[in-house]
Amino acid sequence: MIQLNQYISEKLNIDKDVKDIPEEELYKQYFETLKDKFKKEGINATGTFRKTFGDYDSQWIRLSYLKPEDEPDIAGNGMYLLFDIDFKDRVIELKQNGHIYLTKEDQRKSNLAMTGIKNLYKKEGKPYFRKTRYKSIDDCAKKILSFYNSTKELLDKYSEGYPYKDMKLNIY
Repeated sequence: MIQLNQYISEKLNIDKDVKDIPEEELYKQYFETLKDKFKKEGINATGTFRKTFGDYDSQWIRLSYLKPEDEPDIAGNGMYLLFDIDFKDRVIELKQNGHIYLTKEDQRKSNLAMTGIKNLYKKEGKPYFRKTRYKSIDDCAKKILSFYNSTKELLDKYSEGYPYKDMKLNIY
C-alpha cells in the first residue's frame, strides 16, 4: 500500500508524504482538491467513491449546471455531467449526462419530453468526451472543466439560458 500511495502521489503531483495515509483517505484528499478547483469556477460538485474488489480505486464526481435549490426531484433529470476518475490508472471517463426539455415540435417528432446532452453534441458534429488519461490533478481538472464549459456553451445556444428548461432550437 505504501508504494502504491507514493506512486499515486507522484503521478498526481501531491506534495505530501503519503506513507502513512490509507488509500481511502488519500482519495478523499484528491477529491477535495478537485472539488475546490470546481468550486472556484462556481460549479456545484459532489462525489462518492466506488469500491471494486474491496479497493477504493475511483471517484465518481458529479458536476451540476444547476444550483442545489434548482435541482429536480429526480436526479437523473437534472443538468449534470458524471465522471468516473480512476486514480490508480489516471483515467477519466464520462459515465452519464443530464437531460434538457425538447421544443414542442421535437416532442411531437420524437415522442420524447427530453433529450440527453450527448445529443446536442451529435447535432453540432462535435466530438464527445472520450475516456482519457491525465497526468496530474491539475490536468484532470483542466480536461473536465474544458468539456464542462463547452457543454455549457451548447446549453446556452440551444436553450433559453439558466435554468435550461426550454429548448429554443430543434435538434430532431
